[in-house]
Amino acid sequence: YCTSRLVCLLFSRTMSEGKLLQKFPQANPRVVKYIFQELAGGNYQIALDTLTHMGPQQFKEVEASLPSAGPQKMTAVQKQRCTEFKGIAGCGQGCAQKYLSQNGWDVESALNAFFTAGGVDDVGDAGDAGQLEELFNKYKEISIKEGADESEDRIQGGGLTQLSIDLDKDGEDLPLLLIAWQIGAKESYSFSRDEFVDGLEPFGVGTLSSLQQKVNVWKQQIQGDRQQWREFYRSVFDFVKSGKAAKTLDAGLATGVWGVLLRGQWKWMDQWVEYVNNVHKKAISRDVWNLFPDFIACKPDFSDYDADGGAWPLLFDEFVEKATGKQ
Repeated sequence: YCTSRLVCLLFSRTMSEGKLLQKFPQANPRVVKYIFQELAGGNYQIALDTLTHMGPQQFKEVEASLPSAGPQKMTAVQKQRCTEFKGIAGCGQGCAQKYLSQNGWDVESALNAFFTAGGVDDVGDAGDAGQLEELFNKYKEISIKEGADESEDRIQGGGLTQLSIDLDKDGEDLPLLLIAWQIGAKESYSFSRDEFVDGLEPFGVGTLSSLQQKVNVWKQQIQGDRQQWREFYRSVFDFVKSGKAAKTLDAGLATGVWGVLLRGQWKWMDQWVEYVNNVHKKAISRDVWNLFPDFIACKPDFSDYDADGGAWPLLFDEFVEKATGKQ
C-alpha cells in the first residue's frame, strides 16, 4: 500500500490517529485529533498517555476551546480585487487569483508581477466544479473509511494517501505537495472542500487525469524558476508538520521529505539523514528547514562554509565538523 517514503510516513501517522480514535470511541474525534496533532506533535505514545489521564471535564474544556472547523472562502474584498485585476489584465479568474494570492492580495503588486512575467494568462480556462466535487467526495469517502471524522468536510488520512498514490503510480510524492502549495492548504495533511474545488477549478482541472497534467506543468515551473521553487519548498513545512500549532518537524519526517524534494541533488544526503536521525535525534526547526537549500549549495568539501561568520544553525556546524573529520 505504501509506495514511497513520504506516503508511508503519512499512512503511519494516519494509522496512529485511527488507533487513538478506536481506543476513545466516546470522545469527540476533533479532541482526539487535536491532542494527537497539536499537543503530542504526532507522537502516538504521548497522545495516548495524555488522553488516558484526561477526565470528562477536561475533554469538555478542550472541546470548548477548539475553533470552528469551517473552511475559508475568498472574502468580499478579495473577490472585488479579483474583478479589478481581471479588468486591467484582461485575464481569467484563475490567473487573477493566482497572482493576487502570491502578492498578498495587493492589486498593484500582482499586476506588476503579471506583466513582468509577460502578461499572459498561464492558468487557462476554469475547470468543472461538478467534476471536482465528485473527485473530492471520492477521496473524502476513503478518508472516512480509513477512520477520519465524518463531520469534517476534508480529504485527509487514508484519502489523501490514496490520492497521492493515484496521482503517481511510481510513488513520487511531489504531486501532493505541489497541490497543497497551489491551493494554499491551511491544515496539515488535509484539503478542505473549498480548498480543493475552488482552488483547482481556476486551473482548468476537473478530473484526475487533468490534475495529473496540471501537476506536470507545476513541476516544470518550479524547475525553471528558482524563486517559485523556494516558495514551494518553504510551503511544504506547513503542510507536513503535525498541526497548526507545531513549530518544528519530526526528524524522521523532515529527512523523508528532503529525500523527496532534493533527491540526487547532494552527495552528502545519505550521511545527513543518518546524522539527523541517529545523532541529532531532535526536531527540525523552520530556520533549519528554510536554510537547508542554501546549506547544500556549499562546495562538496565545505571549503566555503563559514561556521563562525555565516550565522548558520548549530546543526549545520556540527554536521560539517563530523563530515570533514574535525570532531
